[in-house]
Amino acid sequence: MAHDVHQQIKELMVRQTVLEQVQAELDKINVTYTVETAPEGFRLNLSTGLQMVLANLTEKAMRVDRAEWPTLVAAYVEQAQSQPTPPEHLSADDLRARVHTRLISDTADEWDNTSTYARPFAPGVVQVLCVDYPQMVATLPDKTVDKLALPLVELWQYGQANTDAEPIDEQSELDDHVSLLAGDSFFVASKVANFPVLIRDIIGSAPCGVIFAIPNRSLVLYSVVSPTDGMVQLIAMCQTVGSLVNDSEFVHPGGVISTRVFYWAPEGTIEHIASPRAALVDGQPTTMVFPSDTFQHYVPLADRNQ
Repeated sequence: MAHDVHQQIKELMVRQTVLEQVQAELDKINVTYTVETAPEGFRLNLSTGLQMVLANLTEKAMRVDRAEWPTLVAAYVEQAQSQPTPPEHLSADDLRARVHTRLISDTADEWDNTSTYARPFAPGVVQVLCVDYPQMVATLPDKTVDKLALPLVELWQYGQANTDAEPIDEQSELDDHVSLLAGDSFFVASKVANFPVLIRDIIGSAPCGVIFAIPNRSLVLYSVVSPTDGMVQLIAMCQTVGSLVNDSEFVHPGGVISTRVFYWAPEGTIEHIASPRAALVDGQPTTMVFPSDTFQHYVPLADRNQ
């Protein structure tokens, strides 16, 4: 507990110092701003019309020596001032190269719950379109989608293809029951929106489906379902997800997408089958497990009764 408190204090101090250094850089170039406090950290609204969210910068600062902070901050401010071409001014070819599909929480700041083009993916998670710039990723709002050089059907088509092609830097086994895919890309977790390609190119055969979780944009946890160990795998996945999302020292780039555990069935459906630490029993966080009929079809009765 003492260590957790120490870590929280350290992070607060880093956030404050990074904010002050960013403010100093903006003052040098005579850019005025207002400061807001958001759950993920400080947000600056600049007089130029740009917005700077300092969460990722703070994460980077915590991973490098303090002496490197001024250089890190100066580079960040310089990049933030290099305003990219607005999506509505990009050519059709540029859009084909830059558009991506992305999964985000339906409570994320960039999510507009009045959106008419976004697609529901699973409880608590929606799929949107983004434009990937060298210094940033911009989520497309409805009003912008209608002005782009490509129709919506092509944006989804090329967006999914580009997300499918994003690199994965690490594929490994956490333990006997849970494996992971990870990388620096903003779109690693978003690959689960196209499981047939993910299975074909990366995971391998999954005739009984896949248990998975997407704690953050850069991480996929998964278990290729075994008909003899399916429930064991599900419980192991819940324990891993519950541990990661409640660990104050584990950094979730861009924030948590979902704390839920899902099941991809061979028929192509996505089902919510567990919620780690979602309920209190006798004052203790308790996991809720509710295997779907489809999941139970692939996991024999003998396994379910373990």
